[in-house]
Amino acid sequence: MALGLNDPLRKELNERARVLRAELETLDREIEALHTQRSGKIDLLDHIVALLGAPQSALPDAVHGVQPVSSDESIADMVVALLRELGTPLHYRDIYETLSKAGKVEMAGKDPANSLLARYFRDERLYRPARGTYALRTSNRAVSVGGRTATQRKSRTRRSR
Repeated sequence: MALGLNDPLRKELNERARVLRAELETLDREIEALHTQRSGKIDLLDHIVALLGAPQSALPDAVHGVQPVSSDESIADMVVALLRELGTPLHYRDIYETLSKAGKVEMAGKDPANSLLARYFRDERLYRPARGTYALRTSNRAVSVGGRTATQRKSRTRRSR
């Protein structure tokens, strides 16, 4: 609905709108560049923490751009509750999708599902029955697939020297 603006004012408002759109596009490009830089630094930090032998849980959730909506519950607690509720193993991308759609986590980064996975993949309450799939550990006999034993790690280290 036009407000009966005169031509000079209409032209001025159209020009201002064009300038604002251009500024927003520039800001969007800058934000994308910053997200890319941040993601690279998070990857580097993850590698350093792994080399130091510290668990991924030593990193705060905010480093990975993962923010639980409720501060009362950790990411791993939310995943355990979800798996308990569903009663079936889930692929880590499905876990992310379910928690995200439920509004329980807000994500950032190139691969939000992988960022979320980094926060719970070593939780003792979970294991991997198949590649990329997580389930609740019901006994100590539940063994994750693809894990290396201490003997395999030692022999691999000796071979690489």
